[in-house]
Amino acid sequence: MTCHVLSALCRLLLLLASANAVGLAAASAQDPQAPTAVMLGRVISRAGAPIAEAEVSVMGTPATILTDKTGSFRLGGIPPGTQVLRVRRIGFKGQFLHVTLAPGTTRGSDIMLDPGPQVLADITVRASEAKPIEFAWTTKYDDFFRRRALGLPGGTFISAEDIKRRAALHTYELIEQFVPGARVVVHCIGSECAEIQFPRCSRAVGYVGAWVDGKRLPRSPGYDKAHQVRFSSTSRRAPEGSAARKRLTELADALDQINPSEIQFMEVYRGIGSIPGEFSGGCGAIAIWTK
Repeated sequence: MTCHVLSALCRLLLLLASANAVGLAAASAQDPQAPTAVMLGRVISRAGAPIAEAEVSVMGTPATILTDKTGSFRLGGIPPGTQVLRVRRIGFKGQFLHVTLAPGTTRGSDIMLDPGPQVLADITVRASEAKPIEFAWTTKYDDFFRRRALGLPGGTFISAEDIKRRAALHTYELIEQFVPGARVVVHCIGSECAEIQFPRCSRAVGYVGAWVDGKRLPRSPGYDKAHQVRFSSTSRRAPEGSAARKRLTELADALDQINPSEIQFMEVYRGIGSIPGEFSGGCGAIAIWTK
């Protein structure tokens, strides 16, 4: 077989040989000692006591280590990029944290574990499902992160960074700014004049529940009855009677006790079908988590 007879085949063989040579050159150019990243820190209980022999590992990699008697660890050999750090110990609820590391970097953090199940089950957690390592020191916001990762329909999730980008003097203004279909109606000038209205939550059928740091804000007596008061939503006049007006606006008044700068996270659910079980009881729900 000669090239002048099968010139097309020869050109193909030459191309394959050239590509193979380029691949070998690229492979030889790679640094077999490419820098990895390091994580160090402490694993502690809610009371701040060190937790010894807690397992700290990077999921999907061989990187793993146990904490010493002071709860400290130094975990090296972590591939650069976004990884999921798993921290667990028998008798405690595990933590799953997503962290982004550049080659050669070292990052430290205190990681809190709460008492929990004895079983150390192997599960798969994606980076989007793990909470940011910036909040490894607390479990206060874990339920917020869990619900945000689920992407519940009808739910709106707001962070302190989102709030900083908006000019809001009152917390109730954030509802109108971030929640689709929600609005704030001002019936008069001064305090006790703003009413939060949800698209699927009329005065006649229900109310919007509110929680701050997991505790439900109480409703005043006669709140449901006040929702039956009829007046034009476009009017800036208050409804008949100051008591009725106060009940209609008490949600905005309660939220206004919290300055927007004090909020770390907020989650809002519009419509009965979108509300998680822990916030059930109304036709909408607002949960605020303070810093």
